[in-house]
Amino acid sequence: MTARVQMAKNTAIRVLLLHGLDEASVGAGLVGEDMMLIEEHAESPDAFAAALLRLEPNVIIAPASDKADAIQTVRIAQELCPAAAVILVVDSIDETAAVAALRAGAETLILRRNFSRLRTAIDAAVAVRKPLTLLSRRQMEVLRLVASGKTTRVIAETLGLSAKTIESHRTALMKRLGVHDVTALVRFAVRVGLAPVYEN
Repeated sequence: MTARVQMAKNTAIRVLLLHGLDEASVGAGLVGEDMMLIEEHAESPDAFAAALLRLEPNVIIAPASDKADAIQTVRIAQELCPAAAVILVVDSIDETAAVAALRAGAETLILRRNFSRLRTAIDAAVAVRKPLTLLSRRQMEVLRLVASGKTTRVIAETLGLSAKTIESHRTALMKRLGVHDVTALVRFAVRVGLAPVYEN
């Protein structure tokens, strides 16, 4: 498994491009000194997971050959790199597959013939997720559980913490994310894919 870094050397936006995409076509839409494009030949779920842990990308651009493949990519990313946006590249839009991927937490789908939309999609994804960089791993766990509808008591039991500690985490979350109630907290989590709606 190899990786190659292209584009700018000093950048805050790390874009992971998975094997199976035309890097020249993708890269043409990402020209800019604030963008780093990393090509990764991760051809298995385990290789993808290892790449996420090693590279910690801000955005993941992945080919989606079918619905199951797309959802698996999104779920691995959510588990190991929850602040990263997943943009799926497809040859054509299948409404059922698109809805399933978005429900699972994908940021958006881009047609392979329309890479000119990538830069706009990346900028929007990074902007909305910027507050997540302020959160600790524990706060991210609490955010996920709050967004999934768990009560303070259940979250405390799940994480092995006191209810008072969970309440403190929740208060800190709202302050760092600039929201004022749990409803807004859940809305934010849904927007960034941390509260996916999985199919039965």
